[in-house]
Amino acid sequence: AARERGPDLVRALEDAAAGAFTILDLGASRGVFRLGGAMARRVLAKGSGVDFSARSFVPGMCVATAFARLTAIIHAAEDGESFDIFVYRSFSQELKEWLVEATGA
Repeated sequence: AARERGPDLVRALEDAAAGAFTILDLGASRGVFRLGGAMARRVLAKGSGVDFSARSFVPGMCVATAFARLTAIIHAAEDGESFDIFVYRSFSQELKEWLVEATGA
């Protein structure tokens, strides 16, 4: 949803923050991968020491972590079954290859 609203969403969040924290749009600097399905949490666990269980990593949560030997931001989507993985664009191909291997695709 954030990608569709872009600058308007960033402005709305900045207004809501009222200077209490900073809002940054990372869209231009990051590649984003959506991982979903019954095995998504298991695949995430292969790449990081974070507890991605449904009890611990709930919809809306976000974590910055080392993932698949890369620095990543992982966000649990509101559907509870999908996850967005953000990496620097220059590492997108490396993450794509890691995901292919980790999923057996």
